[in-house]
Amino acid sequence: MFPFMSRSTQASLQLAIFDFDGTLCGVNSYHVFLWWGVKRFRIRGFLILFGLVLRKFGLISRPALMRLALRIVKGKTRADVEAIGQQLYESALKPYIAEAGLLEIRAKRDEGCTVLVLSGAFDFLVGPFCADQSIDLWRSTRLGYKQDCCTGSLEGSEHLAEAKSAYVQELFLEKDIDWGGSSVYSDELTDLPLFSLVGNKYFIVHDGKKPPALPPHFKLLRW
Repeated sequence: MFPFMSRSTQASLQLAIFDFDGTLCGVNSYHVFLWWGVKRFRIRGFLILFGLVLRKFGLISRPALMRLALRIVKGKTRADVEAIGQQLYESALKPYIAEAGLLEIRAKRDEGCTVLVLSGAFDFLVGPFCADQSIDLWRSTRLGYKQDCCTGSLEGSEHLAEAKSAYVQELFLEKDIDWGGSSVYSDELTDLPLFSLVGNKYFIVHDGKKPPALPPHFKLLRW
């Protein structure tokens, strides 16, 4: 213990906040789910494929395509939905988890940081990763359920941008957080509200991708 450290500094928590799609995982889990639906289901798969074509030409909105895709899990129990998520994680997401990202999580834990995963991905797709890596603090876009059956819609809105920032501030409202020493890792500049909270801003780029022009004080990491 150093005499110049204040009581509040000694008690401060440092956070290490990670996005999932495009950051810890090199592929987009939403796209994986869409193409799984296209290949597995005949009529619903055709509708999703048709929706993808319409989306490409700007003829339907992203929420409309999402509602179309979620018809696949509408009426299924929570356990059934989570089983689909586990299957997709093992077969199509886990092979693309960045080893550099896992090493960074371990390093931050060794430093005593509190690790969080905040993502716009569906909860049933992110959950298996968090269980695999023993990450207890995580939040992503949630599916709605009624009497344990999936409604085929979201519970609330997508967990993006300002929603991530608001969530983490509310979660640690009564905690002494060292925001300047905390870190955010993301591949999206839409996470600027979250980046703005911390001193260490890491923009993630996977191999073969070109990074955008980054604001000042951002650090580029290639995973």
